[in-house]
Amino acid sequence: MTRPAAPLSALFERALDGLGTEPDAAELPILSAAIGVLARRGTRAATMDDIAAAAGVSRATLFRRYGNKDDLFARAIRAAVHALLAEVGRIFLAVAEPADRIVETFTACMRFGTTVIAADAEPHHAADMAAVLAQGEPSVLEIAHRFITAQIIEAQEAGRVPGGDPEMKADALLRLTLSYLTPPRRFDLTDPDVVRRIGRTVVAPIIVHA
Repeated sequence: MTRPAAPLSALFERALDGLGTEPDAAELPILSAAIGVLARRGTRAATMDDIAAAAGVSRATLFRRYGNKDDLFARAIRAAVHALLAEVGRIFLAVAEPADRIVETFTACMRFGTTVIAADAEPHHAADMAAVLAQGEPSVLEIAHRFITAQIIEAQEAGRVPGGDPEMKADALLRLTLSYLTPPRRFDLTDPDVVRRIGRTVVAPIIVHA
């Protein structure tokens, strides 16, 4: 029988609390397998047996190393978020042109989104994930909104993008990004070329066009 799982919101809270610790490279295959199981089945249906099979290790190894599936999922989410933040940081350092920066950041976010919500995920999991992003004070969405708004203001003041209400533009970007992850998906969001085309033709114009 599957043990009752911690709510996804609790797993995210635990994961974010430990973001300062970079994942151990040796455990990345297990964490990647755990995220894959989480993406398809969600916390309610997933089991340690599922993760062990996906990782190619014994169930006993997982329990010895992580204690329970909630701790393992929290660790796996932490690794995924850590990778996303590191990638966005690299993008902002390496990409100066506003439209290119938006496209590459959107691509990174889609990579993260499809990592934690598979296209064939059970319906409740996508709903749970959407709810988690809006929970907390501040919520993940609020933190993202503040960050994007600040970047838009900076680009407007530097004359790199046209004017317009930065908060409204940030809100539109976030809502559009989330909508693409909501099943059913019309486009293959695991294909970087497809995602970049969406970013350049649909997402970036919200910022770079008046």
